[in-house]
Amino acid sequence: MEYNLNNLKKIAFALQEAGATGKEFVFLLCQVGHETGDFNSNVFLTHTNASGITWANKPYQLNATKGEPLKENPKYYYARFKTLKDWAVDFRRITRKSSTQAGSLAEYAALLKKQNYYKDPVTVYANGLQNAFKKLSVIYTKFTGNTLVLPKNTATTPVVDEKKKNKLTKMNPIFLFGMIGLLIYFYKK
Repeated sequence: MEYNLNNLKKIAFALQEAGATGKEFVFLLCQVGHETGDFNSNVFLTHTNASGITWANKPYQLNATKGEPLKENPKYYYARFKTLKDWAVDFRRITRKSSTQAGSLAEYAALLKKQNYYKDPVTVYANGLQNAFKKLSVIYTKFTGNTLVLPKNTATTPVVDEKKKNKLTKMNPIFLFGMIGLLIYFYKK
């Protein structure tokens, strides 16, 4: 399925507004792409909740109200956020430890599993993150002409394939990746 580029842009901007940068930004964007079915989930569209966060009714969950019950466990409810930035702030609160410690998408998936963030086997979730990264990489290449490569076992940020550099790569690739939203906006006009 193709990404909903308009929703991708909105989520990318919300994550940036909430302070996500570097590999954390890419990890979170891959995670949301995976969890929303390419940025198209009903919970995202109806609850301004791009990752299925449950309602905690706690002060740290800013601007969230009780949403619809979870289908798989109706005693819990989705959080309905006032804005995507409110969602992104809470999403970073939940995932920050794992996203900052992980050096690869596979490590990120394993750390999230230790947090009891998801129920799937680690390999299934890690493959979903990797597939989301591949799709995001295609979009990045389409709009910049560069190839985005996520290091496998390091704590560094994603890099551009040295063999396929162009003048845009003199800038930080994460900055360029974050600018996809603007490119999408102008591309659609």
